[in-house]
Amino acid sequence: SATTRNWTSADIVNGSLPTTMDNVSVTINGQPAYVAYVSPKQLNVLAPPDTALGNVAVQVTTSNGTSPSGTALYQSVSPAFFLWSGKYAVATRPDYTDVGPPNLFPNTPMTPATAGDVITLWGTGFGATNPIVPKGQLVPSDTLYALPDSLTILVGNVPAQVIRAVLTPGEAGVYQIAIQVPNGTPGGDQPVVAQIAGVTSPTGAYINVQ
Repeated sequence: SATTRNWTSADIVNGSLPTTMDNVSVTINGQPAYVAYVSPKQLNVLAPPDTALGNVAVQVTTSNGTSPSGTALYQSVSPAFFLWSGKYAVATRPDYTDVGPPNLFPNTPMTPATAGDVITLWGTGFGATNPIVPKGQLVPSDTLYALPDSLTILVGNVPAQVIRAVLTPGEAGVYQIAIQVPNGTPGGDQPVVAQIAGVTSPTGAYINVQ
């Protein structure tokens, strides 16, 4: 893209997410993806729902033409947490204050979690909800789009109580998972892993505990 920006409310017409932004579009398995962010070196898109699993074709079209077809692995779930500094799972308390090492960012107050705390983890790729979210739209705020009870979250290799796991209202593809940090969790950086439908999130995500 010749520009760098995220989608705005002006790009979302009649509740529909944009499939083209600043002359940039992407198809996955021949279906238009929803373009969330464009820049000269990176595009962020929301993959369209599809029943075809496995290796699928991905193509990018700009004002300069269409790219050669590449491939990506399409799965029904591919859970992952958003990360701060490539290491710490993005997490908040019920009052939306941030959970993490105190000195992670110079100008952003953060505090570690404590055993027994209720915190919310933020991620993507956790798959279908009940009910199914409307295709190509921001998540409506009048209904909770919940993940199945089969979701497991491990903190320090210990199962945490999952209090609620839903798609975030007013967003697209963003899941919020409220858990209780297991009692007895030791201090320090503790690995956090999600498991759903037989798929495990990537290793290397941590929660800082005191």
